[in-house]
Amino acid sequence: MLSGSESAFKRHFLCLFRPKNLRAAVAATLAAVLLSETAFAYKPQANVWEECESHRPVQMASANMGLSASPASTQLNRLLSTLPAAALPKADSPAASSRVLPASFLANVNIKRTLGSDSANAVVLLEDVHHNVEAQKHLSLALQALAAQAGSKPVAVSLEGATGAFLFSSFHRFPDAAIASAVADSFLASGDIAGPSHAGFVTRPAAGRRGLSFSGADDAANYRKNVAAYRDASQLRSRSRAAVASLRRDLNARAASEFSPALQALNAVVDRHNAGDLSLADYAQTLAA
Repeated sequence: MLSGSESAFKRHFLCLFRPKNLRAAVAATLAAVLLSETAFAYKPQANVWEECESHRPVQMASANMGLSASPASTQLNRLLSTLPAAALPKADSPAASSRVLPASFLANVNIKRTLGSDSANAVVLLEDVHHNVEAQKHLSLALQALAAQAGSKPVAVSLEGATGAFLFSSFHRFPDAAIASAVADSFLASGDIAGPSHAGFVTRPAAGRRGLSFSGADDAANYRKNVAAYRDASQLRSRSRAAVASLRRDLNARAASEFSPALQALNAVVDRHNAGDLSLADYAQTLAA
């Protein structure tokens, strides 16, 4: 697959080469190669994304920014502060991460939890906001920071929704790294590629640096089974919701006739919370009252 894209790249490059418009021709050619490389690099998981609808990037959230305390979260924290320490789960300090991961990586992520030892063989789980350009840029920068670490063993990057290896070597061999990066940047900004793909395209092998090695973390057969299970379940959704609604109406009727007023009030609070109409903080405060 790559040999074909490389041959096409060379043919297009020779046809478009003109001294007076070299940069324009190279940029146009590289854009075509990037599209080709993206298609072939993701070929092992093409079936994975056949089921996904096309989305344009939407500003959904800002990455790596602190959250202001809301009244609900303040109430919840006040309630938690009244509980004995033994009743709360022990939180691991993120300090261990700073001893294993580079500062340039930590500058682009928010550490939620750390587990295990300070071993250099750390496993990092990165969660991102899909179709969010800012979040994808931070994700790319975080991976680039890992790639820039000193060493000879590439950082293994496993991506969900994919199987097999990702192939970026042909793109890395393009002689003008600045143009190559500019084209990759434009595709990231438009949402045509995500942060990991961008990192794979712009991170070139360098002496003394670890670099990145991409592969898909999913199993193709199991993925197809999961898709089939989702499709089968979606066909039962309407009927199942109607059945659940009927059972709920029956339970509410029985509760109205058999529960005491206090128990009916409690049941109503539980139903509101389960329906998403009552926040966790308000729910906890109501129960504690």
